[in-house]
Formats: sequence, structure tokens, C-alpha cells
Amino acid sequence: MSMIGAPGLSNKQREFVREYVVDNNGTKAAQRAGYSPDNPRAAAVSARRLLKTDKIQDALELERKRLNDETGITVEWVLQRLQLEAKGAAGDSNQSGRVRALEAIGKHLRMFVERTEDVTPGGRQPIEVSVVARPIPENHPGADATRH
Repeated sequence: MSMIGAPGLSNKQREFVREYVVDNNGTKAAQRAGYSPDNPRAAAVSARRLLKTDKIQDALELERKRLNDETGITVEWVLQRLQLEAKGAAGDSNQSGRVRALEAIGKHLRMFVERTEDVTPGGRQPIEVSVVARPIPENHPGADATRH
């Protein structure tokens, strides 16, 4: 089923959904879709408003499913390949590639806290951010990849 058939979306909202799945960047997607293209702050406000609505979330889910079906690339497929890379079993794997694969897997599993910004009409407000690293349990499938 195509996202195009999602009920209740304007053409601009459909374009926002198409653009959002490109890079998951709400501000840039809003700008590319025509929401305040010359004003990043206004586009960010529009993106936050759009992303809070059920009909946009539903359309994003449909569009992601369509793309997954079209390409055959799923979360599981990506994680399997990252795991191969992290274990050094990808053939031309190197230390840098293994570390990047582990980082990507860790981010997917939400093992790290990312830096975020709160953009408000009054300007940027500082946010306290802490990075938490948890040890990998011995019985975790990726544990052997970190001990080489």
C-alpha cells in the first residue's frame, strides 16, 4: 500500500513524508517540502508540529513499509550485516569498520545517549546531556566481537 493513499493528507504533507524518510531530518524535510524553506527555525517548528500528528505518523509508517518492500532492506537485514562486520566476518573488514559497526548497533539498541538541542523561539537553550555506556553481558551475541 502506498503512502499516497493515506487519507487526510495535503499535497504538502505528503511531500513532507516523502522527504522525511530520506534522512529523518524534520527541519530539512519541512524545508524541502515547502514549509518555510528560507527559515530553518520556522521549518523546525513546522516539522515538530507535523511529526506529532497521528496522520503523519501513519503515513510515515506506510512509506517506510513501502520502501522496505521495494528494496528488500529491513532492520534485521541491516543488523545482520553490521554484526558480520563487527565480528570481522565481512571479508574486507578492518578495525575502523568493526568499531563503526559496533557503534551503529549500539545506537540502534539505544545504548548511548545522543546530544540533543532544544530550539525554542527565544533561542537555543542549554541541555544537560550525559553519555551512559553499559558493559556488554558475557552472554550477549555481540560480546565476542568486542573482546578481539
